[in-house]
Amino acid sequence: LGEIQSFEDSVSVDGWISCFGKNSVELSTDYAADGSRSAKLILNPNADDTLPYFAISCDSELIGGSWEGIENIKLRMYNPGTELLQMNVTYYVGTDVNMATFDLPAGEWITVELTMPSAVDVGGKLDSIEEIDFNFEEGTAVTVYADSFATVKEAQ
Repeated sequence: LGEIQSFEDSVSVDGWISCFGKNSVELSTDYAADGSRSAKLILNPNADDTLPYFAISCDSELIGGSWEGIENIKLRMYNPGTELLQMNVTYYVGTDVNMATFDLPAGEWITVELTMPSAVDVGGKLDSIEEIDFNFEEGTAVTVYADSFATVKEAQ
């Protein structure tokens, strides 16, 4: 695994952007999958019910080098609530829009895995993921935790 963010220091949350809501991202010691901290993601919709979401801009600097050979991205997510949450993830690779939905059971860490399209699928070269967006049901206030954001490279 190639670590992108461990959320053990304040730099880890700098790339996370909150969109359309009174949202926040902060380091937390409340729950951690690995190490002693995680990112606490708090979504609070606006009164107009615009779908709030978190985005992370993904460039080669974020992953510490080239996207070449990366098969997927993994991220651990935790739902501290009492009910199942459904999380929608949209990720942009070149001009392709990829979507996945994950169930986050209450009180459990799960691994979210985003499979990268092959270079053939994106016109010959897989050189970046532009952005990854995370959102939940429209109009719902949600708090979740993220940890262990990493890339998985193909076997050489």
